[in-house]
Amino acid sequence: MGAGEEALKALENALVEAWNDLPDRLFEQCADSMPYRVQAVIDAKGWHTKY
Repeated sequence: MGAGEEALKALENALVEAWNDLPDRLFEQCADSMPYRVQAVIDAKGWHTKY
């Protein structure tokens, strides 16, 4: 395995670790906010929203 491959594997491992460290509640909050986010997009007629 070359240096580039080792760096890529280290990056992959760091990303997986960071993903696994995210609390489940974060995903629940994102899912709970989806109706408001979708409505904001509808109200903005597809333009920018605060989300």
